[in-house]
Amino acid sequence: MGLMHRSDGVLSDRILFPLSLFYLDLWSSRFTWGGEEVPSEGQLVVVEKGHTVYLDQSTEVLKMLLIKGGHLLVDPEATSEVVLRAEYILVVDGGALSIGSEEDPFEGQATIELHGNARSIQLPVFGAKVLAVRNGTLDLHGAPVSVPWTRLALPAAPGDRSLRLETPVAWRPGDSIVLASTERRFSTNENEQLTIESVSRDGRTVTVTEPLRHHHVALRQTLGGRVVDTRAEVGLLSRNVRIRGVVSADFADDVIEPCGGKWSPGQFKTAPCFNGNFGAELGSDMFGATVMLAPERPDEETVAARLQHVEITQAGQAYQIGRYPLHFHMLGRVRRSYVRGCSVHHSYNRAITVHATSGLTVGSNVLFNTFGHALFTEDGNEEDNVFEYNLAVFTRLSSALLNADLTPASFWIVNPNNLVRHNAAAGGTHFGFWYRLESAPSGPSAGSPHCPNEAPVAGFYNNSAHSMGRYGLWVFSNEGYFPKTDKCGHEDTVARWENFTAWRCERGAEVGTGGALQFHNFVVLDNEKAGLEMIQVKGGFGVDDGPGIFNSLVVGRSALSPGDCRRPSSGVVAPEEHVLTVAGTTFVNFAGGQCVALSGCSQCTNIRAGSSVRVEGLTFVNSPNKIRFKWEHETIWEDVDGSLSGSPGNVVVADMGILPPRRCRKEPAFSVNPTVPGAVCRSPMKFLQIQIDGRTIQPPSLRARDLTVSNRHGQTRIPFTDTRLSQPSWIATLYAGDTYLWEFDSASQITNLSYRCKSSLLSQDDYFFVEHRFPQDMNFFRTTNEEREMDEDLPDVASSRHGDYHWDSDSHTVTYIVKGPLPGDVGSEFYDHDRGVSRIIDFKAQRCRYENCVPPHRPPHPPTAP
Repeated sequence: MGLMHRSDGVLSDRILFPLSLFYLDLWSSRFTWGGEEVPSEGQLVVVEKGHTVYLDQSTEVLKMLLIKGGHLLVDPEATSEVVLRAEYILVVDGGALSIGSEEDPFEGQATIELHGNARSIQLPVFGAKVLAVRNGTLDLHGAPVSVPWTRLALPAAPGDRSLRLETPVAWRPGDSIVLASTERRFSTNENEQLTIESVSRDGRTVTVTEPLRHHHVALRQTLGGRVVDTRAEVGLLSRNVRIRGVVSADFADDVIEPCGGKWSPGQFKTAPCFNGNFGAELGSDMFGATVMLAPERPDEETVAARLQHVEITQAGQAYQIGRYPLHFHMLGRVRRSYVRGCSVHHSYNRAITVHATSGLTVGSNVLFNTFGHALFTEDGNEEDNVFEYNLAVFTRLSSALLNADLTPASFWIVNPNNLVRHNAAAGGTHFGFWYRLESAPSGPSAGSPHCPNEAPVAGFYNNSAHSMGRYGLWVFSNEGYFPKTDKCGHEDTVARWENFTAWRCERGAEVGTGGALQFHNFVVLDNEKAGLEMIQVKGGFGVDDGPGIFNSLVVGRSALSPGDCRRPSSGVVAPEEHVLTVAGTTFVNFAGGQCVALSGCSQCTNIRAGSSVRVEGLTFVNSPNKIRFKWEHETIWEDVDGSLSGSPGNVVVADMGILPPRRCRKEPAFSVNPTVPGAVCRSPMKFLQIQIDGRTIQPPSLRARDLTVSNRHGQTRIPFTDTRLSQPSWIATLYAGDTYLWEFDSASQITNLSYRCKSSLLSQDDYFFVEHRFPQDMNFFRTTNEEREMDEDLPDVASSRHGDYHWDSDSHTVTYIVKGPLPGDVGSEFYDHDRGVSRIIDFKAQRCRYENCVPPHRPPHPPTAP
């Protein structure tokens, strides 16, 4: 606290205690500039170390402002707006640029206005049209905004001018706000930017200058015993401290007309036009202002940036990596930096970028109309950051940067060891939250000792997304996410995403590939294709160490979208392989049309078996459409407590011709697809999955043929396909305890046959028999890697070992047993954490010309005649 003396002899009336004395130079005083004129347009201005300059008036457009160890601060007592105009602003040698302070925020009007265009000379590292800090401090603190964003309390209709808000606000007439779209996923052009005309005395009603063009939802429903709010977000864009890029005059009057074609967020869809997809827009050179914080070396805290209640607009530079509105570039570990209560809008290249920086807090910000990812983490070594209470509206695709920005996310997270909480994404072209976790950092951080796709989730809870072109939450990377107890290479652990709400997206939330990834307390409703979906996830059953969906609410259609589903839509979609647990989850309004609570084999486009799903504690409210099967031999649904099928231990599978009619019955609730009805099989009945490796089949001509499996109840066909995830194969679902005849199409005359088959999900008492018939006697058999004698009779279930076999010479039939392990049993078996005990059969049947199929020793060739 101190007494501030101004160098023109005027004593400030702000006296603070305890007393200290320091001198300030006024920008407007000639004495500050050695008796010369105040800096004018095109000049280079240097604020040297030991000098503190009060910016008490607006400047002309400076070529460069170099703060070289000195301190430039905007006069807190300025009575009119102060505009700092420059092409380049650079802080080095411990300098500082300040507008207000954390203890004493700036209450006037101040703008940092950056000038330049794509042809401007680029500074090394920083580029052009930039405010850059190489070594020093950036302190920008606008007037506090207690409520940066809120939600509607009442719905707003086209033509309305009054918005009733959930939370009282202290916003002002003339302020700019954004009202998020609440319609379905193609409604990005329904995000509305508005200007406030007045605010009611209680702060709950905002009147805008122009009538609304679209409907915006504010709806409270009780669904499945839970109160669910679906409301449009309203965010404040205006701040009294601003950083603004000046749009080139060549583009200022260029209006892009709306595109007439229908826009689609699909990656492989043909765009009807390049511009104007989201209504009429003002043209621009897309070369906006940038703020770049880039120390010479990380982890030394030579750069600090504290931004509170600052507006950044007309920012970011398209077609250039690293030129973002606000860019924390490789600061390493930080303790003194944060971004709170700010707005970033109308950005041409992302919004807030956190690059190789850890320990940063980004909170209570409003991000609107940004090309590419909005809040963006970059290399994968960013950890311990806190992203909280942020609102991102209209995050839009960009064809001006990387491929990933063609399908942008409002929150792009590349290391899970960051805390993501209380954020909202709305009205974007693609994703709300995207966890893209690769095995190692990329970019300049390549080689750093981090394993992003093994790091634990620091926290993800109480976030929401709606009206997104693709998914509310996406956990997807090429290498998958397999969380460990520590950052690299330790024991597997569970990763939890909690308390997430998603509505009116293509999918509410989806996992691509991963380990024990879990959704807890999710609320998903009125999503077009699926509520919750997992494609490939590994782990055991249950909450302790496996993938699953727990204590969630899944709604097919609510008052948001009354009526039946016109297109296929699923509440939960199970993986295409491995296992999943769904527990404590309520399904509401899966009735009529093509809505179904549960379906399997996520993303499968070819006939294949699905996963094994264990369900318990399910509740169905107005949901007679419980399961839809795509084809036979699909997902196995194990009903632990009877909440799915009515009796504990039952199993629901697609109806196959081999099911025992006395134990299995078709049920309408599981037959939403009438061409593949579902059946409930009474407990105890154990289903297994078998996979014949198409690469091992001999003769090779069988690879293109289907396999017919028959038993005493009928038969089923298993198609061959070469588009499996791992290998070409035949995959089928069988039940334990029966005998199956396997016959390949048009192969009745084949005498030599060999293949490798894996049977999964076996327990100790599980078994089944496999038969093959041949046209004549065979004299060599093998079923495992062990040498064993042929049984004189059919293998005895109680005493036989896995792979024991019998040849019936009368019927030319070989029969072998696939059997779960006995205590102390060894052989061709292994325990797969994802699928229980699996057993391998290496089958080979031959008709040999020689005894034991061993060719006789050939005599040596006679010596060559001389």
